[in-house]
Amino acid sequence: MSQKEKKLGRKLSGIQWQFLKIQGRISLISTVVFFLGILIVATYIQYSSALNVRYSMVTEVALFSNSFFLYLFILTLYVFLISFVVSIVTIYPFAKYVKNQIEKLIDAAASFTRGKLSTRVHIKGENEFLHLSERFNAMAEHYEKQVFSLQKLLRENSLLVEQAEQAASLDERRKLARELHDAISQQLFAISMTMAALPKLITKNQQQAKDVLNDVEKMVNNAQQELRALIMHLRPVTLDGKSFQEGIEALFAEIKVKNKHLTLRLSFNQKTKLPSKIEDQLFRTIQEAISNMLRHSKATMFQMRSYEKEERLFIVLEDNGVGFVVEEMEKKGSYGLATMKERIIELGGNITILSYPSQGTKLEIRVPLRFQKQ
Repeated sequence: MSQKEKKLGRKLSGIQWQFLKIQGRISLISTVVFFLGILIVATYIQYSSALNVRYSMVTEVALFSNSFFLYLFILTLYVFLISFVVSIVTIYPFAKYVKNQIEKLIDAAASFTRGKLSTRVHIKGENEFLHLSERFNAMAEHYEKQVFSLQKLLRENSLLVEQAEQAASLDERRKLARELHDAISQQLFAISMTMAALPKLITKNQQQAKDVLNDVEKMVNNAQQELRALIMHLRPVTLDGKSFQEGIEALFAEIKVKNKHLTLRLSFNQKTKLPSKIEDQLFRTIQEAISNMLRHSKATMFQMRSYEKEERLFIVLEDNGVGFVVEEMEKKGSYGLATMKERIIELGGNITILSYPSQGTKLEIRVPLRFQKQ
């Protein structure tokens, strides 16, 4: 937790304010009732001859005089302050306790959502928070066992996984065939039509012909870029005997050679050896992300960071491209985003996609590593 978050944690939270507001209202209502009660008693005494005589014997302050109201105001204010101070002293510790227990549950849920499957909540005392934490821990343990079972199944049933990958590969190739027809063939047709009109245009308007040639050059570059990205889809799903790091480094080296305009940065700080099937899934996900970046982002910089933290593997992919609205892409049923999410979920992890128009795209992949201890 950062220093700023710690400072914010010391301030009153919403639930503490609610407790104090309620107690403040109770103190105010109690003070008003006290004030009205004194007035009612004073009125009763004033209209009762016997009580009025006794009152006059006890004090010289006349009922409903200026002195009477001054003393009543001071006494009412004293009662309010005492009531409010006692309320704060008694309610604040309880409100703080409730806040702390809720924050424990919120932090645990957030940490678990980010892929830290070993997260558990520890609450002392016999109350509803203890029962809630026990339910959360039971749910977390059940989910963790399911994730480990899925990972174990992924490693042990390699043949089934390969068959599934082959089927997925066929689907991807069909998709690529459609994209080649819809994107590349249309671009080539447009280039062909434009070039056919150039001879006549050169004789009539040389400047316009130069502009058209520039447009053709851009179209050729776009088609080249599209082809390179689509070719990357056709690479083998497996790493072909290479380690995960070797495969990523070879992939980056190839991209650097074929995309001179792109600045690449790679930071690889992974120490844990992953099962081959998990490495294949991660490698394929990164391939998909890079392919999408090359085809759509128009980025000039792409970086990948890989590191381990709290028994999780983090992989961060980031570019400075044109970006997109994630919600709109998901509504359209983006094949690439859906495929990446499915692959990571199969590993018991999760993926966060952050992108905004003209602000680039950032993908953060988190995969648990505790399977190594089984």
